[in-house]
Amino acid sequence: MKNCTFVYIIKCINKINIIDIHQDVKVEAFKLLGREAFSEKKYDDAIRYYNSALELNPHAAEIYRERGGVYYAMGDKHHAEEDMQAYFRENPEAVEELSGAFQAEGRELCH
Repeated sequence: MKNCTFVYIIKCINKINIIDIHQDVKVEAFKLLGREAFSEKKYDDAIRYYNSALELNPHAAEIYRERGGVYYAMGDKHHAEEDMQAYFRENPEAVEELSGAFQAEGRELCH
């Protein structure tokens, strides 16, 4: 697995509750842990990791997008939609990546 050494180190850090590492590093670590859990279909774990990342940085647009994907995979369309709305609010330029009717709908979500 790509990044497995980094993920292992972060898991160890998380267990012993070292708080001296930079907040952005923690957010990135939780994001990687969320991706790992998602790829293993451990959706509840993935949600917990993404929630931890958002507690540290509630403006991390990519985390909303990824957590929304987990909710969608779980069949929770309501929370998936909420996270995509948050993603577009935090990252309005991403709307331009959409096409056609989706772009118009995405612009509405930004406001």
